[in-house]
Amino acid sequence: MFVLNNMNRETISSSILNKISKNLLDSLKERPREIIIKRFGLDGKSPRVLGDIGDGFGITRERVRQIEGDSFKKLQAVVKEENFKKLIDVAVETIEENGGFCEKRKLKESLKNEITKKERNQIMFLLNSSKKLKFKKGKLSMSGFWFLRGNSIDKDALKIHNAVVKYIKAQKEPCLFEDILEEFRNSEYSDFFANAAGVKRMRMILEMSRLVNKNILEEWGMKNWKIISERGAREKAFLVLRKHEEPLHFRKITDHINSYWGNKKRALPQTVHNELIKDGRFVLVGRGIYGLNDWGFPEGTVKEIILAFLTKQTIPLEKEVIVDYVLSRKQVKETTVKVTLADRKLFHKTSDGKFTLKS
Repeated sequence: MFVLNNMNRETISSSILNKISKNLLDSLKERPREIIIKRFGLDGKSPRVLGDIGDGFGITRERVRQIEGDSFKKLQAVVKEENFKKLIDVAVETIEENGGFCEKRKLKESLKNEITKKERNQIMFLLNSSKKLKFKKGKLSMSGFWFLRGNSIDKDALKIHNAVVKYIKAQKEPCLFEDILEEFRNSEYSDFFANAAGVKRMRMILEMSRLVNKNILEEWGMKNWKIISERGAREKAFLVLRKHEEPLHFRKITDHINSYWGNKKRALPQTVHNELIKDGRFVLVGRGIYGLNDWGFPEGTVKEIILAFLTKQTIPLEKEVIVDYVLSRKQVKETTVKVTLADRKLFHKTSDGKFTLKS
């Protein structure tokens, strides 16, 4: 039977999937039925390719393809039971909600919670048995997707996907979803991305792409960019600091890496620390605390920061002014700054308690 999932949408049970699939298969003759079972993995095994099936039956791969096509013409024409109609209604609704097309895995998972491999195969078989739906096979650049039969949106989706990938690649740095959408809303594809449907279409195109991906900051870029693939402790540390927008101790950075990428091999604090030291994008702003270089934190010790600051001054400065400046640039204790100022070989204290460089 159908039950309501957390999104208040009907989702089909395993027993009903088995029943609908069996009833449809029973409407085929023996050889076509066996070919469809193998082709779609309805026996619980992986779907088989045309050549392997043809070898098993002693026929050519093209003959297998022909039998498969003829079988679905018959399956689309047979009278369907009510549960099949409900399944297809939900599929149509999902496709429409996503702007007129939907990536195959996303559609299957919207129809069945905690879906198994066999259930994915069954749903693929059932969707192909509907007159209302059509499937566009995946390519090296883009995964397969479903759309409504009689609609040519598949051609637009493929063409625009290529344009989106070309645009992102040309930027040479990650892009926010909103910026990509805005770019294409002001292009020759403005009609395709108009209104709320346009937002869904752009999101689906990006999610279907096998060439682009997003990082933990929701930035889109080419999959082979390090900042997108998130490979290595350096890139992960860089993303963690950008996400939190404040300096963090290397141990805290490590904790965040293991939290965000928990499905990967656990990072070790010393490994992360070593990577932070070696990469010029990071700057030590306190004891074990790192920020990003482009945040404006200076390299060097407290003494070097004070020396550079006082060199630019034309008059002596109060201790509090110097302390506030250093603390705004480096995360150290106030006493550390005061102790450094006490170095009479470098700094001169005037009679009114202010500081300047020693002549």
